[in-house]
Amino acid sequence: MFAAKAPKAGSPVVPNERTVEKLRDSNSPQPLLLDKSSHSTVSLGSREVDWTPNHYNNGADNSEFNGGDDIDDDSIYSKNDRTLVAYIGPLPREAEEALSNADFYTQPMISKIDFDTGFGMVISQSKCYIWSAQKETAYRSPPMCYTLPMPPNNSKTPGTASLLPVVTITKSDEPHYGVLACSPDGTCWYWNNIDICFSNVDQHVDTKINIPAGDYVSKVEFAGPMGYFVGTRYANVYQVSIKKQYGAITLALTQLHGKSSGAMASIFSMMGVAQGPDTSQHIAAMTSGPRPHDQHGRWDLFVMTRRSLFKWHLYRSGECILEAEAPLKEQITHRILADHTALLPMGSDPRVRALDIQYIKNGKLLVLATFFNTPDKTAHTPLSCALFTVSCQHGSGFDIEHVKYLQRTIEEDVRHEASPKLVVPQGGPGVFIVMPRAVIISSTLPDSTFEDLVPLKTDRIIGSGYEDWKQHVQESASISELTFICRSSGRLGIHLQLDEKGHPLPLTATSPENEKEEMTAQLQAKLEQAVFFSGKKHNPISFDLAHYDGGDLNVASLN
Repeated sequence: MFAAKAPKAGSPVVPNERTVEKLRDSNSPQPLLLDKSSHSTVSLGSREVDWTPNHYNNGADNSEFNGGDDIDDDSIYSKNDRTLVAYIGPLPREAEEALSNADFYTQPMISKIDFDTGFGMVISQSKCYIWSAQKETAYRSPPMCYTLPMPPNNSKTPGTASLLPVVTITKSDEPHYGVLACSPDGTCWYWNNIDICFSNVDQHVDTKINIPAGDYVSKVEFAGPMGYFVGTRYANVYQVSIKKQYGAITLALTQLHGKSSGAMASIFSMMGVAQGPDTSQHIAAMTSGPRPHDQHGRWDLFVMTRRSLFKWHLYRSGECILEAEAPLKEQITHRILADHTALLPMGSDPRVRALDIQYIKNGKLLVLATFFNTPDKTAHTPLSCALFTVSCQHGSGFDIEHVKYLQRTIEEDVRHEASPKLVVPQGGPGVFIVMPRAVIISSTLPDSTFEDLVPLKTDRIIGSGYEDWKQHVQESASISELTFICRSSGRLGIHLQLDEKGHPLPLTATSPENEKEEMTAQLQAKLEQAVFFSGKKHNPISFDLAHYDGGDLNVASLN
């Protein structure tokens, strides 16, 4: 897991964390309609969480935020001139009970909401809790949910017993949605119709991905009509296609070749010789491009590992071509060393880790990476964060166009599913970095210095939700919205207002002339929010100033 820390005044710029999610209206299937008739409160019993971030929120004037007009005052947990955080509703009772009894070291659980299909999920090792979830619908009564069993995990690889299956709601030309679940050992179950599968959960289509020894399934990415792409720990990628043959549903598997050893991998494959996994290519994340508009119907798939970035062209014919491969970690390391010559002497190893990647507007990629900005490292040295804007050069690799070093540092937690997640609603300009105890907010725009933080007291963020804008490309909006799901506090939403230049709306009347004044303004905003919102019952947002190291508290208190 990762925890955020606020920077000290005069200290080098480092990163932070925070989560965001884009919400979207969708027509939910009838069996999973939400109960919006009652207004019962949610029980928020104290649950054990092992870490707490340091934090601050930018902005001051609570009355100037123009978004979230349809949110009642009782639901608002935090508000300034840039961001609004509000309570949306509780999780299903069955999911709440499972979360309250889970040990996140050995029994991790995650959640996600798909606003394109209108479903939310909480996933454990053996079960998936599914319910109807809509973008703009607030509710107070726990929604009705259904439970699906997950495929068994018979992997003999050490350390895989506590891993989760990858689960996604499937979309097709049919009037209904399905559920695809793959266990770490490659066992895949598919329910074709989510509306009727709960009446007979054992009626699913099965298949098995033949994963090399020591490898396991860890990622899944949807690429429109090209199907679903399952990635393994060692960056083997398999296309899972849902086909109808003679009236029956089947799952077809195809491995993407070309990764790792390039042409040699394809030659070995044609000879029928199985290669062992490339253990240096640990997969970090997968993302895909937007719906294609060219005559070839090409779709792009990006796979990022610890060392490299790969780009495949996917065609409607079923052909998959490796278009580009680049040593991304090496490129990021060179850029960091060039930008931190005063802090990192020649020969320093910043220990770069690429954590997540998202496709954003204008055909660019946004990469979240951590590094050490000091040559002297201990077990307690915090990690710095940065957002790298990467352009795709046709057939010739990738270039780093811009880097944004975030103000906050983070501390790593080794628990499963604790790595920061990068969310970019509508492809920008709003950016959310979702972590277990906080959400960092930033922007995709190079000239924007905006950064904010939404920290939690003792709760834990287990997932988020946003609209898959790439399926229906839209114009950029001034408001970015994210839904995030907490272990105890249920479902919350973040509304972020930015102008076309990535600045907060409305722009603050005065801009601080130096770092000290800016931190004092941020501290003042935190004090104002604490006065208005900290007394609200069940508010999980932290307004604690104990770990705040910058700004003048006396000046902030008097203003």
